[in-house]
Amino acid sequence: MTVSERDKLTEEISIDGKTDFQTLLKKKLQDFIEAVRGEHPPTVPGSFGQIVVALTEAAYDAHRTKSIVDVVPYLDANQPSQV
Repeated sequence: MTVSERDKLTEEISIDGKTDFQTLLKKKLQDFIEAVRGEHPPTVPGSFGQIVVALTEAAYDAHRTKSIVDVVPYLDANQPSQV
């Protein structure tokens, strides 16, 4: 898998084992549970999760309203959730 951030170099990340949706979901949930238990720091920071949720909410609203949606309000941490 290749991960890239805007204005930064790309990074290759290898994933051991299967890469189907169910397997990756199980790995993500297991990692989250272990982090909550204090077994290790979260692999993915909460700030990244907030961005994913904000973009998902914007996508749902765009589909619901059949219009282009400005994602900035969804990404603004000072704004209450749009859902």
